[in-house]
Formats: sequence, structure tokens, C-alpha cells
Amino acid sequence: MSEIDMPTDPDSRWEWIKYQLRVRGTSMAELARRLQVTDRAIRNAKKTPYPRIERSLADALDLSPADIWPERWTADGSPHRQRPGRAEINTSSSKDTGLYSVGHCKAVRST
Repeated sequence: MSEIDMPTDPDSRWEWIKYQLRVRGTSMAELARRLQVTDRAIRNAKKTPYPRIERSLADALDLSPADIWPERWTADGSPHRQRPGRAEINTSSSKDTGLYSVGHCKAVRST
């Protein structure tokens, strides 16, 4: 990382990332479309650890996530976890999100 003059201040670093994406002919909006996420998901990576987005931004810049966010990533390339053991992508959800009807209502018995 010695040849990269990256700011250490989080706000300046974010502007540096946006600038580097523009220089490479892409943008955060394009990255969001490619990943099929909202632009808000991309912006969340500015202040909140979001390994999937951080990896994608780093790939777009030909860097490792540890180069951009050394406070969030270990030298071996794994993210520092605030909640160890939690999967980055949760494909099975057992809790009721309210999106689908729940089939545990009592049936009304008519006499």
C-alpha cells in the first residue's frame, strides 16, 4: 500500500473511493446495479462494516479491503467481526418478517 496515498479520515477516504471509481469509468450506482443492491447499501459501507460491499469496492479499485479499511479487516483478508459466527449472507430466515402470511391462525369452527 505504500504507493497509494489514501486518506485516513473516513469522510475523505470515502471521497477518494468515489473519485477512484470515476477515474476507472464506473460509479457507486453502477456497482449497486451489478450487485443488485440499493445505492443505500453501498453508502452504508461508509460508516458501517459491510464485508460484501467492501470486497466489491476493493475489487473495483484493484485493492484488497484491508488496504482501504485496515481498521475493519485483518492482514489475512478476513473481516473483523463485531458479531463472530454470523454469516455474511443469510439465505434461510426463520423469523417472521411480515412479508408472507403465517399459517398458524386458529380455524373458526362453525356449529
